[in-house]
Amino acid sequence: MSALTVQNAALPEKVEKRDAFKMLQANYSNKINITPDRWRLLAMAFRNVDDMALNQAVILHMQDKPGIFPEVGDIYRYLKQIRPLTPFQAHLDSMRRLGYELISDDAGVMTFRHTTDGTTVRQYH
Repeated sequence: MSALTVQNAALPEKVEKRDAFKMLQANYSNKINITPDRWRLLAMAFRNVDDMALNQAVILHMQDKPGIFPEVGDIYRYLKQIRPLTPFQAHLDSMRRLGYELISDDAGVMTFRHTTDGTTVRQYH
């Protein structure tokens, strides 16, 4: 094994937090070794893409091209096919990234709970 390749057991730090990249790692871990630079390139290219859209794009790629690790252009093409999130979905996604889960959405008040410390947040809409 050359110095440029690594086992897929450990993803680079920026990549390991995104579910889409975890799916890719699980799908390709036994087939090929992916260099850390390719993981970083994907992480940087899609750092501002919401998690739900990125997950959908990765799933579409894995269905259409099984066994082929995606290039940036591949994921980008699938993202263009996916319709954009509604403002409500985008807000839920951003709260999920901050560690909050939606508990209720009643009469103009959304209640979120932090998944680690149990802090409750109410937002009026």
